[in-house]
Amino acid sequence: MSNIDNRNLVEKINNSLVVEGMSINQIAKMLKVKRNEIFEIMKKENFVYDREQGFFVKINNDSLIKRIERLEEQQKEILELLGSTERKSLKIDSSVLEGDIIPRTFKLYKNTSEKFTKFCNEHRELKMQEIITVALEEFMEKHK
Repeated sequence: MSNIDNRNLVEKINNSLVVEGMSINQIAKMLKVKRNEIFEIMKKENFVYDREQGFFVKINNDSLIKRIERLEEQQKEILELLGSTERKSLKIDSSVLEGDIIPRTFKLYKNTSEKFTKFCNEHRELKMQEIITVALEEFMEKHK
C-alpha cells in the first residue's frame, strides 16, 4: 500500500471507530486484514490507539509530553489520596480500652477543644473517651 492509500485508510479506520461505532475487530473483517495489521499500518503513519478516547491519535512530541504530564498529575493525585488515607487510619492498642469507665470532667483551652472536636469528627469510628484514654496513656508512657 502506498502512503496516499494509508492516509485514506487511517481516516477510514478512525471514522469507522468514531462515527459508525465499530470495533477494531469489525474494521479488520471489513477490510479483510488481521487486527494487528491495522495497528501496524497505524503505527507506520505515527498513530497509536487511545483507549480513553476510543480512536487512533497522531503521535508527536507535544501530544506525548501532554499525556505524560497528565499521567504525572494523576499520579500526584493518587499519591495524595493514599497519603491522606494513611494519615486517617489510627492504630490503637485495644488493651488500654478495657475495664470500668468512670466519669471525669476536664477543663480545656478553647483552641485545644476545637482541634479535639474536629479530630473526633474526622474519626467517628472512635468514641471521644477512647481517644482521650489512648492520648493520656501515650502521654504518660512517653513522660515516665
